[in-house]
Parts: sequence; C-alpha cells; structure tokens
Amino acid sequence: MKEVNEAYSLGDILRLQELLSSIVNSEDYRAQNGIRKQIEVIKMKISKINARITTIDYEINHLLVSDLYQLKLQVDEAENHGMDLLGKMASQVVSRIKRIEQQLYGVINEQNEWGE
Repeated sequence: MKEVNEAYSLGDILRLQELLSSIVNSEDYRAQNGIRKQIEVIKMKISKINARITTIDYEINHLLVSDLYQLKLQVDEAENHGMDLLGKMASQVVSRIKRIEQQLYGVINEQNEWGE
C-alpha cells in the first residue's frame, strides 16, 4: 500500500499500473475473486429458486380454489361418512339421460303420428 501511495503522490501512472497488475495476478486476489463469483452464482440460483417457489405457491393456491379440488373435498367428506358421492352423481346423470330420452322418444312419436 505504501508503494501505491508513493506512486500516486508522484503521479507515476506506469508504476501504479504495474502495482495493480501484480495485485490482480496475485493468488490471494484470484482466490477472493473466485469466491465472489461463486457467491454471485449462488445468489442467482437462490433468486431463481425463490421465483419458482412463488410460482408453485400461486399454482397451489389456484388449484385449491378450483371446482375440481372442491369436488374432491366433497367426495372425501362423503367417503368419510360411508357414502359414494361419485356413484350417486353418476346414477343421477343416468336418470336424467333416461328421462330426456323418454321425452325425445315422445316427441319423435308425436311427430310420426302427425306425419302419417
């Protein structure tokens, strides 16, 4: 440091450049610089991981309020009470289909009777 101060006070740019070059090429400087680079890489990785965690958290929260998840909760609750909610829903759909088919056949039959 003393040499740097002397070269600076004398305005010896060449000597200052030599001293800087020797510092930059020293083993200690390279080791510190390597550690700094590693720390920066680690910080970037942590930042990316935090961003991904935020995205996953948003996706989970979005799924938790979805209709499909709400149905799953209802099915689980029904199963805890010994009921088959999906089976019940399926039988209701089948009953509605049969009722609509009967109505359709009735309309077809009326149309056939009018057409004759």
